[in-house]
Amino acid sequence: MPATVPYYTVGSTKKFRATITKDAVAWNLTSAIVTFVFIKPDGSQLNRSGTVENAVGGIAYYVTLTTDLSVKGAWSVYVKVVDGAIDDASNPVEFLVHDR
Repeated sequence: MPATVPYYTVGSTKKFRATITKDAVAWNLTSAIVTFVFIKPDGSQLNRSGTVENAVGGIAYYVTLTTDLSVKGAWSVYVKVVDGAIDDASNPVEFLVHDR
């Protein structure tokens, strides 16, 4: 059975939360910059600064503004981490945005 793709409504707010790992263990985000990168249906990007919830546990999140999820269609999001000389990104996760 195929996995269900999450969906949200245009203009809604949603907390996107990620547990970030490096070499199969939680990445200590104490000195890292975390960015949530949203890919809109037209391919353009929306970069948003993440908030570190638990630095040692590698947990960060971003809560969308009502203006972020502004168009309907297939979106994706990935997390980018810059920590000193290390610049790495997660695999994208797809989701759908529907009209109100």
